[in-house]
Amino acid sequence: MAMREFLYLDARLVDQFLAQAEGGIYDEEREKSLYGRDGGFTAGASAGPVRADFKRNRTGSDETERVLKQTPESRYNRLHQYLDETEDIIAIDDHSQFADIQVRSIVAVECYVDVPVFNRAIQGADELTPLFELIQDFSPEQYDPKAAQALETMKRLNAMTGGSLVATGEVGEGHLKFAFKLDRGNLRAQLDALEGEAVVVGKVEKKWPQGKSYPLLTLPGLNLLNREARRKMEAESTNKAAAPGVADHSLEGPAATLSAIAIFR
Repeated sequence: MAMREFLYLDARLVDQFLAQAEGGIYDEEREKSLYGRDGGFTAGASAGPVRADFKRNRTGSDETERVLKQTPESRYNRLHQYLDETEDIIAIDDHSQFADIQVRSIVAVECYVDVPVFNRAIQGADELTPLFELIQDFSPEQYDPKAAQALETMKRLNAMTGGSLVATGEVGEGHLKFAFKLDRGNLRAQLDALEGEAVVVGKVEKKWPQGKSYPLLTLPGLNLLNREARRKMEAESTNKAAAPGVADHSLEGPAATLSAIAIFR
């Protein structure tokens, strides 16, 4: 089995699906090993000095016991193996397989993962606040009220998303795209490390054909924003203070949204 380097892992979803596959969840397993052993000592009479010889045989066994602690990674590997054996996972590496994707099916997508720039900006908005305050205090002539207002908008968006973010996966030359919400608590790497070729495993929530598009922050099936927050964002999209690029950054079909279970290389 190829070793997986996990960049993202939702242990809650892993346990939820594995419990259905195996009829429950166990946290550890015990292994016992028995080893046979025998031995002896021989001696005998010979010319010259007398040497007393005899042979004594001993038989028995040694027992070794160890406890294997299950981890989110080991549980995921069991889940993936089960899905492979039951053929309940669809491997996607070409846009022509879009027709094979069904809502609620589980897919393993080989794609180029990217975190949109505006998403990075929203995530880092709180960290920029002290910098803007310093500029306002020590270099008021360089303070930009419009930029500060845009920063406040991004901070509000970050609060509305609960710190979650949207990432995308592009298959081939962009003929097929996937989007998935990532909860920061499930990240196993920095955001910059996510970018690049990887395998994204998830459950399909929504798919739409070519010619149709949705803003990334209001993608159906991701539940990134509640209804009130979506309406508020739509209202702010007409305001010049809205964060640049947020309102018009959309995902065009053919595309699908996933509930991300794991991302690994």
